[in-house]
Amino acid sequence: MSKVKVKIKKTAISVRVKTEHKEIINESELNQLTRINPRGIMHITSVKKGCAEYSCPAVVSLTERLKKNISRYDFFFMMEQIVIMVQDVCDSGLNINSVRFNPDEVYINEMTKEMYFIYFPLVSGQDRADIVSFIENIIYSITPVINEDTDYISRFMYYVRSFHGFNGNAIEKYITREERAVVNVLRNMEMSGIGQQGTTVLAEDSMMTLQPQQIPQPQKPMQYHFASLTRQVTGEKIELNKPSFVLGKSPESADYAIADNTNVSRIHATIITRNGRYYVMDQRSTNGTFVNGRIIKPNQEVELLTGDCLMLANEEFVFGN
Repeated sequence: MSKVKVKIKKTAISVRVKTEHKEIINESELNQLTRINPRGIMHITSVKKGCAEYSCPAVVSLTERLKKNISRYDFFFMMEQIVIMVQDVCDSGLNINSVRFNPDEVYINEMTKEMYFIYFPLVSGQDRADIVSFIENIIYSITPVINEDTDYISRFMYYVRSFHGFNGNAIEKYITREERAVVNVLRNMEMSGIGQQGTTVLAEDSMMTLQPQQIPQPQKPMQYHFASLTRQVTGEKIELNKPSFVLGKSPESADYAIADNTNVSRIHATIITRNGRYYVMDQRSTNGTFVNGRIIKPNQEVELLTGDCLMLANEEFVFGN
């Protein structure tokens, strides 16, 4: 995999990407990129043998930004920018597989909220772009604003997963329904760092057409499988249908309320979903949280595996995936 080196300045960053082993840069694609400048793609400053350098007016990686609180508006602002970038790259005749969908290598200007991606084309051996997995990584890593309803995150994730592949046109229409202001702003603002030559933003009814070899076309929606907890005293099956699922006795604060057990704390524990894996974290409960009989430390994530016994105080659940 190509090596990435980043230099952070006061108001900008420079990125140097260097090939490894038998990788060869596709210079014709890079030359085409310098003439087009699609929205959301970092500006190329130089191309040398086996190396390309980029710059953009941002100083924070997406990974670092996701550690801070993300509002509903900012979340959809990110998602719409991904749609626009993919649209512009494909409409420009470039290869979406040359975009590096790695949160560590995507950068954000915290003032303007603009996102910048690296376009690094290789002659052969290019991995297939998995945009849906990239979006899921953002969702699993997000830190929502405290006290803000987070149901929109899980709803969006399940909608994106309902297609076999990335459907930019459908996603934009979904964002328009959920947060129209985001789409309006991104259509009308002059995003100086995201498309220096003013490429047109997606119109509401425009269709994103990707080549079949790049991304599969959407087909019939598929059902998504959730992991679950089975409450042993009642036999009730509880679907863990949110990225962060709270368990406790408070109906107002918990996603599943255990109101009939006084040993359970108001907010007792949280089940966290990340990259298809599940973790439990005790929320400083009074009587403790146990996995297979062992107490877990407060605010420490412990992975749950199929068949594990989860105890909230003396309330027993079995985890299934």
